[in-house]
Amino acid sequence: MRDEKKTKAELIRELRELRARAARSVSRDPECGDPATGPVPRQEMLEVLFSSMDEGVVMITPDGQIVEANPAAERILGLTHEEIKSSYSTAPLKTFDVDGNPLPRENGAVLRAMRDKRPVRDVEIGIQRLDGSMVWIRSSAEPLLTQSGELDCVVGTFVDITARHDAVKALRQNEERFREQFRGIPIPTYVWRREGDDLVLR
Repeated sequence: MRDEKKTKAELIRELRELRARAARSVSRDPECGDPATGPVPRQEMLEVLFSSMDEGVVMITPDGQIVEANPAAERILGLTHEEIKSSYSTAPLKTFDVDGNPLPRENGAVLRAMRDKRPVRDVEIGIQRLDGSMVWIRSSAEPLLTQSGELDCVVGTFVDITARHDAVKALRQNEERFREQFRGIPIPTYVWRREGDDLVLR
């Protein structure tokens, strides 16, 4: 079974190529104003796939320009289509690692894939939107290379994991509060956990 993210990256590459071929076809035939000529039915299918995905998808060129972005990417990042297609390297969104520390952009999935020309999987990143709200994403990136091995672009995909991240954070905070309260009890106290038929002192 082929890797799912690899397949998505290839489909997006095909969408890009079909768009370019359709544009060339129209430019060669000035009377051909109907985009349904040639490969467009396949292109339309890929457009629907691209637009309906729950994952955010962006396509970034080696010079840092976001040339494609789907509606899910706009929704997750809280940006308009025009805002999201700005230069990736100068995007105004602040990023953080899982501990809440500022995350240098070069440590993100996209720039790592761009630098190393290798796929990068499942990088958890916190993003501060322009309105100040936080969203946590799990991000992956796939470099697309030319036949000569040069980097053509990087396809970045990401999903919103804010709810899971916040739930895990809340659980850890509750556990820490319990530990602090337990340590503060002024009388000898024991915690027992049943393992099979035995009670074990912890």
